Amino acid sequence: MPFITEAYVVAWKSLDEMFAATEQYLEGLRFMHQLGIAHLDLHAENLLYAKRPHGATGPFTIQEKRAYIIDFGLSKQFSPISGLTNGTTVVPFEKDVGHYPPPEGIEAVNPYAYDIYCMGWVVRFFCSNITWNSVHIPPPIRATPAIWALCDTLASDDPKGRPSAGHAQALVRLLRIWVRMTRWLYWVLPYHDADGIELCGWRIIYWIVHCSRVPRSSKARRLKS
Repeated sequence: MPFITEAYVVAWKSLDEMFAATEQYLEGLRFMHQLGIAHLDLHAENLLYAKRPHGATGPFTIQEKRAYIIDFGLSKQFSPISGLTNGTTVVPFEKDVGHYPPPEGIEAVNPYAYDIYCMGWVVRFFCSNITWNSVHIPPPIRATPAIWALCDTLASDDPKGRPSAGHAQALVRLLRIWVRMTRWLYWVLPYHDADGIELCGWRIIYWIVHCSRVPRSSKARRLKS
């Protein structure tokens, strides 16, 4: 049976491992949101990861290298949605405040957008953790500017600027590929030059993906204006 532990104590051995876990968390969040369920208390201590084999035995279904979401004490169920534009709000939010205060205020909070905001802070924590642990893990690994930019997107102060869980999952998948493709830059260029190219390329990718997901009616209104 794998040993399962809180995500905040996991020492990610590679960016790829961190991406894989993050994508799984967002996959679970997407499934919850499709059912109209908002977690409302996502943080690293409520996320588990089956890291390595363990000697325990029993009728368990825990799989190694799988991510799990726990602690649904503040969770609420609303009408099932396909996005974040249905106007569902938690009022007043202070009665069900999660780990991270919502930057949009507590008067009326979109629960699905708030979950994404929390995931942005979770990934920020992962990035800080992987940078700290890289001192002890050869070769050194670090979160790149494009990864930090994704964190800023997920944890945007504007709830309308945050992607849906499904969109966020797709962005993580694309960023995982992009980081792999640009790894060679850090072998041939100074870090600051490689960082600039990597971030610029990711912004172009994000813009293309974002535009492809804008409804046609919205595009038409923009062209008219």
